[in-house]
Amino acid sequence: MKILVLFNPASHKALKWPDIVGLVREKIEQHPDTDLMWVETHRRGEIEEIARSSVGEGFDIIVGMGGDGTVNELVNALCCTDQVMGIIPFGITNVFALEAGIPINPIDAVDVIFEGRKQEFDLGDANGRKFMLMLGAGLDARAVHLYRPELKVYLNQYAYIASGVKAFFTYRQKPLEVEIVDTNEHLVGYQVIVANCGYYGGRRKIAPDAVPTDGYLNLVVYKKRGIFPTFKYFIATVIEQHHRLGDIEFRKVKLVRIQGDAPYHIDSEPLGHLPVDVRVVERAVTVKVPRI
Repeated sequence: MKILVLFNPASHKALKWPDIVGLVREKIEQHPDTDLMWVETHRRGEIEEIARSSVGEGFDIIVGMGGDGTVNELVNALCCTDQVMGIIPFGITNVFALEAGIPINPIDAVDVIFEGRKQEFDLGDANGRKFMLMLGAGLDARAVHLYRPELKVYLNQYAYIASGVKAFFTYRQKPLEVEIVDTNEHLVGYQVIVANCGYYGGRRKIAPDAVPTDGYLNLVVYKKRGIFPTFKYFIATVIEQHHRLGDIEFRKVKLVRIQGDAPYHIDSEPLGHLPVDVRVVERAVTVKVPRI
């Protein structure tokens, strides 16, 4: 089995538990009939560049060893190709691994590379940039834009919380216009999520009905602004009761257009400012996942 592993040494577990890296590599190399190419990357975008150039080079699987940013780079490189991809979780949250049932323990995740089954997944497309997890516009995007990756060395996951608190008290929420092109329905809100996967930032479901294999994206529109509604939304989402609130709209969509004066992100990576067209790309990538 010819395997390419693209390892992000700046990922959370690599910084916290460097010894695990050697154990993962050793376990792969010791598997019978394995031809391993192991590449450490050193800058954002390098995983995508190497993976893209490696399609058609005869690799049975191209594996990303990192967090959700690593997954995002891989899916942008491998979208709409026949190349199989694998994931060894090595980040802070590893949201896609949770969604796909891939073990969070990176040593256990190696077994999926060799013994798992192939599963096709949908992707989202935001103005041409693909995402596996979600697009967010508004407050959460402002938090992503404020996030400083170098702080995770000292604060771990609390670096995200720090940027979220700063955004909460400083971001001026403005109305966002959402057009559901499928049905010609128009909504207005102050925070918008377009989710391919249900989980958001860990083990909480932001879009309870999202299934990344059903040919749809899930739209979530928070319709009110201000400190008290935003705090209510936050608490309700944390305890996974936000779907019970009457001022949050949920829709299954194929194509939405979001306009307004706000930043947006995909998969917790800062992208830019609205407007953005978001569409589903059905069965866009093939990933090794655990056998049922």
